Amino acid sequence: MIKSLEKILICLSILLLASGCVYTAMISGMLGEGINQVKVNLKDKELIEEGNNRVYYLSQSEPLAQSMLQVLVEQEKMLTDYLGLNPGKFGVVIVQKKPKTRYMVEPPRKWTVFSVRLEDVQVLWHVSEFETLYHSMTHERTEGAVERALMENGGLYSFNRETRWIGDGLAELLAFRFSAKCSPTAAVNLSRLEGLYKTIKESQDKWHYHRHNLKDFKALSGRFKETKRQFLLMIDYITIMSARYGMSFYYWISMEKELGAQTIREIVDKLKALQEPSNENIEKVIRDAAGQNYVERIENLPADEALEFFSKTMRHLIAKVRDELSSNQRPMRIAAYEVLHRLDKDIFDIDLSDIATTARIVDIAPDTPAYHAGLRHGDIIEYVDGDLVESFDEFSENAGCFYEPEIEVKVLRRGTMQSLKLQSFAGCKFQPLAR
Repeated sequence: MIKSLEKILICLSILLLASGCVYTAMISGMLGEGINQVKVNLKDKELIEEGNNRVYYLSQSEPLAQSMLQVLVEQEKMLTDYLGLNPGKFGVVIVQKKPKTRYMVEPPRKWTVFSVRLEDVQVLWHVSEFETLYHSMTHERTEGAVERALMENGGLYSFNRETRWIGDGLAELLAFRFSAKCSPTAAVNLSRLEGLYKTIKESQDKWHYHRHNLKDFKALSGRFKETKRQFLLMIDYITIMSARYGMSFYYWISMEKELGAQTIREIVDKLKALQEPSNENIEKVIRDAAGQNYVERIENLPADEALEFFSKTMRHLIAKVRDELSSNQRPMRIAAYEVLHRLDKDIFDIDLSDIATTARIVDIAPDTPAYHAGLRHGDIIEYVDGDLVESFDEFSENAGCFYEPEIEVKVLRRGTMQSLKLQSFAGCKFQPLAR
């Protein structure tokens, strides 16, 4: 009996060890090879705050920090007014973006603090930076507020996959509303609204789910019920998660459209009042407020209908983003062009041929003439041999030339103009950038 038990324990140990190796490999794959984790010391940063909002920053970032603080204040107001939730103590810390670096933040007690990684700590340049501030931070703050208000007592939010869509969906709804109001570029960004559209469509195309709906996108356990696949590759797992966000978001925004924002506020108020926030009680609250069984409703939301909604919404936002290309602030023009350039030009009827463009270095090989001349990742090409670059296509055609003698190239690096001498751009990869 003892020997049998020993064999069982040995087998279990081997199984756990193997599982741990697989898990470690998965996590390493998600983080990437050679990721350097850096702990951010908030005590070394400057601090400004207003109410429940804080921004930690470097001394040269003060003007940007002031504007970011106002964004957080507006987020707090929308969260309180729209959902009636306690926004909690929330802050961000501005950090210098570095390749293969993940920043870890240990916030003060009762505070939530996220890092905002910027290529230039004095200004937002990239669309991803706009998206982080306006959309991601709103999402994270709302998700935390939902967790505190609705799920803490029963532990439903953290441990029950069937109820996570409540927090995710409400967080996406509020983040969309806020970014659409304050930064359309952030709202339509590839990694958000267009990303949700894309991942739902990819899931349909890949698994032929044209007739399926939200219940098929809720499977986070690693497989779909109607497929025979026991495991999915990590990229498939991420696609499913994004699609689930999209369908959860669509559930709430469709309810808002049909029944009004007040119905969502009513649901949240009643959920907050629940003494026992069980699945059954949550379902009853939403079923009573919506006038129908929410389980049936959510399981029969067709993905095709969601795709049509996303398409129409994006077309509306794209017109607003197009207007931002005329902004007198260059960072806003750059971000607007960046997101429009990524979208499918045929589907969304986008013509950017009239926009003056230059080039940004997105990759540069070491030990090349361009690298030795001083060019670096992120540099924006402003002048070549005294001429202002106004067409990315023309610049690209000549980028392979070898110049003899050397020519002068002026680049914008983190807000500062720098002059370099070089003979070739060989080894550089570029992306178009609005002038």
